Amino acid sequence: MARAVMVYRRGSRAFLVPLARVPSGGHVETEPVHVIDLPSSPQHIGSAVLLALESSDRSLPEPRVEPLESPAQRAAGAKTWRQFIKGTASCDVERQETAYVITPLRPERGESFGYEPEKATTVPLDASPAVIGARLRDVLEQCEEH
Repeated sequence: MARAVMVYRRGSRAFLVPLARVPSGGHVETEPVHVIDLPSSPQHIGSAVLLALESSDRSLPEPRVEPLESPAQRAAGAKTWRQFIKGTASCDVERQETAYVITPLRPERGESFGYEPEKATTVPLDASPAVIGARLRDVLEQCEEH
């Protein structure tokens, strides 16, 4: 798996949550959660994304308890996932071999999100944090809220 971060925009804050690999081939959200106030400068947003991506390249044991509590939910102080997700928009940022790929997510039935790969945006690996942050901000602004 490429380095990846789940991004949640909730109210005036964004929660950047590193994703870690598990033996089954999937991933789980992990810590540290990077929380930024919005609006923030593209430079600040991009720097936070890069920092969160650095925390994402690790493996964890298979989770034993379902459902898992999201680290973003804890960081937001929400008691339940349903409470956290209400009014939340989300996207995924991956650092792949040739580019950063920012993929918007759409609300799905219940309390989940679905990927919209046809709407993904790429950013060159040599892009500045300000460019990464500006693209992420643009994608998040287009994402539909739950």
